Order: sequence, then C-alpha cells, then structure tokens
Amino acid sequence: MEQSIDVFEELQQAAHAFGVPKLAGLMKVHKGTLYNKVSLKKPNALHKPTLSDFIQILDYSRNLRPLKALNSLFNCVTYQLPDMSNVSDEALLDLVNQVHVEAGEAHRSMGDALDDGVVTLDEFKTVERDLHDWIAAILELRSRFKGLVIHAAQ
Repeated sequence: MEQSIDVFEELQQAAHAFGVPKLAGLMKVHKGTLYNKVSLKKPNALHKPTLSDFIQILDYSRNLRPLKALNSLFNCVTYQLPDMSNVSDEALLDLVNQVHVEAGEAHRSMGDALDDGVVTLDEFKTVERDLHDWIAAILELRSRFKGLVIHAAQ
C-alpha cells in the first residue's frame, strides 16, 4: 500500500478551507472547540474529532479528501456518485455508452503501458485513473438504473 495522507491533516484542511467559524456555527459547537478538535497538535482527552464531527465536516464542506485519506489506509477508494434525480430515462442510454467509452479508455491506456513491456509509475497512474473513471461510470449507471425500480403496492 502506498504511503497514505494523514486523515487528521486532511480533516483540518477541509475545516479551514470551509471556514472554522462558519463550520462551528453549522455544527452548533464553539469555534474554539472546533479549532482544538481539528488541531494537529497532540489532542487532549476533551477535544478529539468524533465520527459525528468527521461526518459533519465532510457534509458541510462537501470536501471528501479526509474520506479519501481514510480509505487509502485500507487500500480502498471513494467514488462520488452524481445526483441523477433529474436525468431522463432516455439519458440512461448515454450512461451505458459512457461506461463503454471509459472501458475503452482504460483498455487503451493499459495497451499503451504494455507496449514496451515495462510499466512506469506514470503509466500506472494513468491506468489507475482510467480504471477509476470506468468504475465510476458503472456506479453512475447502477445508481440511475436503481432509480427506475417500481415499488409494487403490497
């Protein structure tokens, strides 16, 4: 596993980028308390970020970097699905096509990386990005298709 980015550092950066005073107001905590919770200094027993703090900071800031850092500790990835509620049923075909486009991009980048028999770190990163885009397209399609489910009266 690659060296992961510190989750607490990302949480602090997300809070500061959004604005700790504004965030504290939304979370209904004193701004000093929130500053202490996201401080990178050794935390004391009273001021550690809780799971609820973590979720609220991500929710209000819309910054997923702390979650991505947490996922990297477990060799996982985050895929943010778009809001598909306003997409027409006809657009479903576009999503299916996008899955195939992303698959083609992933296959192309893998082929390019394997052409000379040596895969460089940059080539791996390109393939990884293309694979993530492909997976994200599949998850978008799944999300939209799930929205088409009709719940029968019981």
